Amino acid sequence: MAIREGAWDCAYCGRKRNRGPHRHCAGCGVTRGRDVEFYLPEDAAEVTDAAGLAAATAGADWTCGSCAGDNRAGDGFCGNCGAPRDGGAARPVYDVPIADAGLPAGRPASGAARMGGRPPRFTPYTSNGVSRVASWTQERAAGPSVLTRLLCAVAACAVLALFLLPAVSSRAGSDSRSWSEVSQAGGFPEFAAPRTPPEPPDHDENYTVTAAHWERIRLVYGPVTRTREDWEGQVPAGARELSRSQQIHHYDKVQTGSRTRTRTHTERVQVGTERTSHTERVKTGTRRVKTGTRNLGNGYFQDVYKNEPVYGNKTVYSTKPRYENRTRTETYQEPVYEQQPRYRTKIRYEIDEVVEVRRETAAGAAPAEPRWPAVELRAGELRVANGPEAYMIDLIGESGARHTRAFESLAEWLDYRPGAACTARVTYTGRIRSLALAPVAPPATAPAPASAPAPVEAGAVDEPPRAE
Repeated sequence: MAIREGAWDCAYCGRKRNRGPHRHCAGCGVTRGRDVEFYLPEDAAEVTDAAGLAAATAGADWTCGSCAGDNRAGDGFCGNCGAPRDGGAARPVYDVPIADAGLPAGRPASGAARMGGRPPRFTPYTSNGVSRVASWTQERAAGPSVLTRLLCAVAACAVLALFLLPAVSSRAGSDSRSWSEVSQAGGFPEFAAPRTPPEPPDHDENYTVTAAHWERIRLVYGPVTRTREDWEGQVPAGARELSRSQQIHHYDKVQTGSRTRTRTHTERVQVGTERTSHTERVKTGTRRVKTGTRNLGNGYFQDVYKNEPVYGNKTVYSTKPRYENRTRTETYQEPVYEQQPRYRTKIRYEIDEVVEVRRETAAGAAPAEPRWPAVELRAGELRVANGPEAYMIDLIGESGARHTRAFESLAEWLDYRPGAACTARVTYTGRIRSLALAPVAPPATAPAPASAPAPVEAGAVDEPPRAE
């Protein structure tokens, strides 16, 4: 790779294009400072002599930490003040993209010079020219860094907080609750999503039993003769046959013959081949392309190249089959079917069944005790059985609401006599969820009047009272 001699401008006298390797201005003799930037003129010649190449590849110059003077890479002490190299910083080594190489003569070509003397935003090279990361163009293509994106997100949240904080603060100032209480309560209603209001809780209400009534039913069963029909083999035992007949039980699909049919069939048939061609872009070789220059940090610049693929067009031939649609007519035998009935014997018969023939009902109200109705069997009736029974009470509440409540057992119904006080658990719709008898307070007993102690019979012994 070719090495060229760069230049630098004197910040003191304004002289342009001082030779890069020289540490003193050719116009005023001032020492080259650490802030001086090297650049590569457009007409810079290639360094070919051995001494120049050795100086260019020796490494980057270093800046003295005491006097800020520039020194060559091989110097162990500052040539300006004599201080040792310990603590001296080497000049950065970095690439200058090819886009900067077209600047007018006399202007610095490095990105650092265009940025006001600051080092460019890419990773510098070490003193021996080894890159740690990608070049400047690859870093620009990568987009903003993670830190930049994080700072943008924090700034957006801060702007949003500036708009919401005044409204929340004013609302909180008019509310006497603490922030923890507001959070537990679901926040401020102005900023909360609409929610379905909860159902009102159940409440207790006192009720009084106004009536207790009951109903009992007894079922009477007797024989009934019914006429039915069924297939042979499915007639129940005890049936009396009345008649028989042959009837259609089901139909079978039976082939009775066939008939000749024709149909047209189209198929895709290969009739030959054909040769086709297309153009492909293929790699034909590589070429060496200059991508920029590398500032070696000592007044010299080295051309930077990369291998770039070279493409060309290539005609590719291939053979593919050729098809065409062909139609042919064929004959076939289509089966002919018909539905043939299948007969079975159906029997008409009589059978006696025991069914409910009537009901007898007894109803009443407390204090009458529930009873079953008296039933006398009539001619032809066989038996009597206890049927459904119902026990209900009528209630009236403190609010005037009236309800009727049914009980499944007689024992529970007997506890609710007319006039009994109850406590009901009532929903917000007025439905009684549960019912319980109100506790009855024990009757108050009046204190016994004081009286003289009874005389003790002779020989009697006082005993302490015994627990019952």
